[in-house]
Amino acid sequence: MKRPIPSAILAATLLASPAAANHIYTPTPFPTRGECEAENARLSNDDAERQFSLRPDLFSSLGEARSFMTRAFTCEYDEDDGYWYLTDHRREVIASEWFKRRQ
Repeated sequence: MKRPIPSAILAATLLASPAAANHIYTPTPFPTRGECEAENARLSNDDAERQFSLRPDLFSSLGEARSFMTRAFTCEYDEDDGYWYLTDHRREVIASEWFKRRQ
């Protein structure tokens, strides 16, 4: 007998989470901010196109999805190791006044 419960839990988790993005799969350290920003721009474009088609409840246009990705992921410097990292701020952006106003 198959167990539908774990599948249902996984589906509920994915639907309840902020817009999924490839950014979270790249915990890569970047030696310069420019390299981090270039990768962020590339991922933002890819993710925005996917999110726009997958989440019409969140984004009314491709531009809005791109704007969200730009705000949601930033390059931040880690003084401990001297590298730049992509940092996820999706929850903060979804809870922000900007996100509420644009809906």
